[in-house]
Amino acid sequence: MVNSVSSPFFLTSAEDLRLRLEALPGADAVALANEARELTVLFREWQLHRPTDDARVAGIGRLFELNRKAMDFMAKHAPPASGGRGPASSARRPMPSTPSRDDDED
Repeated sequence: MVNSVSSPFFLTSAEDLRLRLEALPGADAVALANEARELTVLFREWQLHRPTDDARVAGIGRLFELNRKAMDFMAKHAPPASGGRGPASSARRPMPSTPSRDDDED
């Protein structure tokens, strides 16, 4: 029944993006989540009917572009205290301090 071995990976990726974006407020988040939802429909179709090579490349390209836009959006709009998940928390994680020369002397 599955004609495209990699389509479950793309489907899972699109669904994950949709869920993460739906958790964020705002019209931009809704628009991005809708794009992810459209891709989940497309990738589910691939499980039933193998896409042409051109359609496959276009669909995967759409997912990569959406992922880039979503990551940019989430990095700018995710709350600072996100529990260690997502790009916002890693981007705001403080750098470890390095000892100064004065710290080496006892």
